[in-house]
This record gives sequence, structure tokens and C-alpha cells, in this order.
Amino acid sequence: MIRKILYAITFLITLLLAYLIFNFIKFSYKQDHLTLIKGTQTTTELKKNINNSLSEVMNEGVAFKQLLETREFSLEALESLIKERSFKLTTILGITVAYEAYSFTNTKKLYAPYYDKNQNKLIQIGELYDYTDPSLETSSWYVNVAQKGPHWIEPYYAKGAQALVSDYSIPFYYTNGPKKGQYRGVVTMTISLKGFTDMIHSISLGKTGFGFVTSEKGKLLAHPINEYVGLKNIYDLIKEEKNEALIKAYQGILDHKTGHVTYNDASKKQKALFFYDNVPISNWKIAVQFFKNDLLKNQELYKRKYINLSIVTSFLFLLLLANFYNRDHLSTSEIWYLSLFSTSILLANIFLIGYLQHTKANANVRNESPPITDKTALNNIVNAQLFKAKKLSKPPKKVVPTGIYIERLEFNDSYNVNISGTL
Repeated sequence: MIRKILYAITFLITLLLAYLIFNFIKFSYKQDHLTLIKGTQTTTELKKNINNSLSEVMNEGVAFKQLLETREFSLEALESLIKERSFKLTTILGITVAYEAYSFTNTKKLYAPYYDKNQNKLIQIGELYDYTDPSLETSSWYVNVAQKGPHWIEPYYAKGAQALVSDYSIPFYYTNGPKKGQYRGVVTMTISLKGFTDMIHSISLGKTGFGFVTSEKGKLLAHPINEYVGLKNIYDLIKEEKNEALIKAYQGILDHKTGHVTYNDASKKQKALFFYDNVPISNWKIAVQFFKNDLLKNQELYKRKYINLSIVTSFLFLLLLANFYNRDHLSTSEIWYLSLFSTSILLANIFLIGYLQHTKANANVRNESPPITDKTALNNIVNAQLFKAKKLSKPPKKVVPTGIYIERLEFNDSYNVNISGTL
């Protein structure tokens, strides 16, 4: 009778375990699907924000170009108009109207007024350098426009603005007189690359997520590591990267593809999702990386499901042992085997719960600061704080590079540690 009862209980527990396994697989699938939806939505939001921002700049540039083609301006009127239109959009760092040699007046060879909002002054680009010289890298915003037509310029260091910028350049032409239809000059809308970093921080990326923006040729326009902006490109990231999944994603960015990859981040010991897409209006690329724990916020539920599976599995093993050793008399060795198996199962449960407590559970502590494991994570936190101060109209916090040299480390007990060194 007892044997039949054990068999019946074992059968029921087996069914329960099968249900829990099915439920866990279904739950994991839904969670993975949810992370993909959230990641895709956030990437789409960033893409839309950048696209809208660039569209505003381009539309404003076209409107300015039409003004220049429909009427003639005096020097004072043109410079006043440039200043006025520069304040129309917050994304514009400044506006330049650059004329071909002797196209503004017969007495002035180069005339290219640029109003810089940051410096609050008008700068004459023609007095700084010959912007019609094709051999100069800083002249790309002008010399390539006549052949290519309106387009976004690869980022460069602007001497006038004293900053890393990108330009949307539009040619304008003579519309009257004997030179009608001839090329006359360029209207350039200059935007600061820093604005894209702020745009990335304006969307929710979780505690440890980050994003970056590249130009059509792969040069970085925004990145958590500020030193990379304008100086490094996707090819540099590929050379430095060791993860095959990320290398594949970077190559997809260069090939103008869209998609996502999932991989395990070795430094943070978490599953990461990396999305990449194109901004159609400019052929720029965006990439956003999330960590699964940041997107889900329900690691406690995962922990409970793991524990339920562990308890039911252990109970099933104990029942199987009871069925196997269900005899009136057991030898000494059989008793030892039964004891060792039972103890091992119970210890396995203890270790599992301890592991979950120090990993899965802690990942859901909302007030815990994100781990700083590399320079990207560090710069991401610093940039987020600077953006927060800017959003609240507070003075920016001063960033002080620091380092820690540990001279002595002593564990007093399980919860306290003494460290001495130099900051």
C-alpha cells in the first residue's frame, strides 16, 4: 500500500515539475519578447527624435536659401538676418552664408559671416581661412556642395565655432541678371555634436545602457566616451572589440543594415541586447545597447521560479530515492548512499538560493548605483549627471578625474572590510 502511495505522489510531483518547466520556458520566452519590444521601441524613439531634429534644421536651411535667392541683402541686413535665424532652433549652433569669390560685392573676395550662439558674436570665416580651398579639411562644408548638392557634412573641428560640429550645407544660385542659374554660394546650418549625446540621455536606457550615433561614413557623432566623438569611427570599434556578436553588429552598421544581436557581457555578467538602425533623412546610424535586467525590472519573480523548480525537483529526487530504497531492511552501504544523496540534494538547494540572493535578487535593487566596470560605463554616468543638471537649469557639475590606489585590504567579517590607500 505504501509503495502505491509513493508511486502516486511521485507521479503527481512529476506532473507538477513538468508544468513548472513549461511555465518557466513560457515565462522566459515572454520576457525575452518583452525586452525585444522595449528595446525596439526605445531605438525607434531615438531614431524619430534625431530624424525630427535634423528635419527641422534642413527645412530651416531650405527656407533661408529661398530668401537669399529671392532678394538682395545689404551687409548689415544679411548679418542681422543670420543672427535672427540662428535663434529660431535650439539645435542650431550657428548659421553661415558663404559666397563665391566676389559674388557678394565686386570689392570683397571672400565673404562668409557666421553667427555663433555660444560665443554670441559674428565671425567672418573668410578672415580665418580660405574656405574655397579644396585642400583644407575644414572647407568640406563649402567646396563639396556645388558638386553633391544639399547634404550633411562629415563631422570636423570648426575653427569658427571652436567645437566639433556637423553641417547641413545647401547651395544657392543667382535667380536674376546675366548670371541667372549660376552657383553663388552656400548656406550652412551648423549643429553641435553634443546635442546628440543629450538626446540619447533624454530617453530611458536603464542604469547601464548606452547609445551612440555615427555619420554616414561611420564617424562617431555621439558616444559615452567623449574622447571618441569626432575622432574615432566604427572601424576603430571593430578593432578594439573582442565579442563576435558586437563585431557582427558593427559590420551591419557599416553595411547600412538594421537589426539587433544578443550576447553575454563578460564584464557585467549580464545578457545584453544591441540594436542598430539608420536615420533615413541623413543616412546616419544609431546604436543602442541595453542590459536585460534594466529592461525587465522583475528579477525577483525569476528568482522565485528558480526556487520553485529547485524545491519540486529536489522533492522528486527524494521520492525516487524513497521508491528505490523502499525495503524493510537496508544494508549499511545503502543507508550511507541514501544519506549522501539526500544531503547532496539539500545542500544543492542551499547553494542555489545563496547564488540567487547574490545575483538575481541584487540586480533588482532600484537604489543601487550601476557598476562601473569600464570607461564607457563611467562616461555614461558622468554624461547623465551633466544632462540632468542642464535639464534642471542648474550649473554643470565639475568633472574631476580620480583614481584609487589600494595599499591594504582586510576582511573583518562577512559584511565589513577595511581598505586603506590613496585617492
